[in-house]
Amino acid sequence: MSFAPPPLRRRRFLTGTAATTIASAASAAALRTAKAATAAPTPTPTPTPTPTSAQLRTMVPTLSKAAVGYIDMPHDGDVCGACIWFKPPSPGTTTSHCHLVAGPISAAGWCQAWMRRS
Repeated sequence: MSFAPPPLRRRRFLTGTAATTIASAASAAALRTAKAATAAPTPTPTPTPTPTSAQLRTMVPTLSKAAVGYIDMPHDGDVCGACIWFKPPSPGTTTSHCHLVAGPISAAGWCQAWMRRS
């Protein structure tokens, strides 16, 4: 008497594999659905508005004159009055300021943070 298993037929193999795959997929889908139902909804992030150039200038830290190498005279033809950080005098005053440098500055001065105004 022979106890050898019956030969594996192609149709039987494919039918068994398909049934196993379908059962696995169904249980995985049910598990995902259950997890999604119990999970807290994710909040929608609110976009941060892009700051304007005026707001950017107020966010820049104020530096000492020594920290930026400020001098009261032009440097290679570059002057504070032509820099993007320059603040002209307020009406009725003669004192100029800078968005970067603390304290009053000269429009004819210069520092290492100088950038040409476009």
